[in-house]
Amino acid sequence: SVACPFKMFRSAIRLLPLLWIQSAYALFDVSVDSGYMSSTLTNTVINSATAADGNGYIVNAAAHINFTPNEIFRFGIGPAFAYGAQSLKFPSSTATTNVQSGRRIGVDAYFQIEAVPVVKPFLRARLGKEWLTNTNTGTVSGQTAELVTEYGSIYYDLLLGASYPIFDVFSVYAQFGATGSMLSQATMKSYTLGGAPQPFNFTSQTYYYSGFMASLGVMLSF
Repeated sequence: SVACPFKMFRSAIRLLPLLWIQSAYALFDVSVDSGYMSSTLTNTVINSATAADGNGYIVNAAAHINFTPNEIFRFGIGPAFAYGAQSLKFPSSTATTNVQSGRRIGVDAYFQIEAVPVVKPFLRARLGKEWLTNTNTGTVSGQTAELVTEYGSIYYDLLLGASYPIFDVFSVYAQFGATGSMLSQATMKSYTLGGAPQPFNFTSQTYYYSGFMASLGVMLSF
């Protein structure tokens, strides 16, 4: 009948405000967090006994497109950037210092429970590429010797956390969990003695690391 299509059209018109409300939940946010990172760097070419313990800091920044299909949960995904540094301690090294600095770029995704009042628990995952630089400093014949090597591969983070909204657009959060990397081959960047470049017979090494991180952060939503 003619009335039936008209009723369907009228019902569709009534649903438009609901569709608008659903799409309005797709917000943007930016977040920054900083904290502690501990890891174990393993050299697979030699053996696991040469693993170095690392302790330091890491700073992460991310931007998300957020989707909230209902009032129970929210999902966000977007680019992530990070930098940090760690002091590495090798078991066989007593007279040298090792500082590992790193840069990361990847994807950050999180799943947050919205139905919980006040504090919102979430699960966060990161995956991407990182570039690591190790600076080994010691003394040779009374002069400062510095060996700089580079490596890096795919990194991952898997974190649990909780967010506390202070205002509609501003919230603070805490998170902790596992971090690690895939295998990567180290290459020599430079070797200097007393500040002057020197030849060095570098043996290629392969590394990976696994560890723990904990951080505090802030988020702005738009």
